[in-house]
Amino acid sequence: MSKDDETGDASHIEINEKHLELVQGVINRLAGNGFLVKGWSLTVAVAMIVVIARTDSTALTPVLLIPVFAFWGLDGYFLSRERGFCGLYRRIVQHDPGVPPYSMDIKRIDLRSWWSGCWRMTLITFHGTVLAMVTVSMLLLGAAESPAPAPGSASPAQAPQPGTASPAGTPP
Repeated sequence: MSKDDETGDASHIEINEKHLELVQGVINRLAGNGFLVKGWSLTVAVAMIVVIARTDSTALTPVLLIPVFAFWGLDGYFLSRERGFCGLYRRIVQHDPGVPPYSMDIKRIDLRSWWSGCWRMTLITFHGTVLAMVTVSMLLLGAAESPAPAPGSASPAQAPQPGTASPAGTPP
């Protein structure tokens, strides 16, 4: 092996290591973004429930679903991109000649859409729980809005009006 071959192999290994570091950095950022999205999802959902409950704005309860699905979709997007970069990482480790040095192109990776990323079990479990919490809150807030009359009590239509005589034989 000549000195040029050794130098070429060493520079190829150095490029490969740097490339792997770059891709790993992107994977770490995407994983961190997914973690932050989960935190914001829960925080925003709870904050909106509290605000709606305290202001008696129960007509706004369907608005609670918007951030739940928005954060779920965003988390699915980050997960799908993370999986794409994991595929790129594997190809670099395997010395795939189809991956140019320092390429960050994941379009050539068999990448599932963000929609399929949304339906991964980890996201279904977390965001499904948040969705269930919001749905139960919506039902409870809606039930609190229109309480049912107590058994045996008169409805507003049956109650005597002030200044009118009550039916014969019944106390006012």
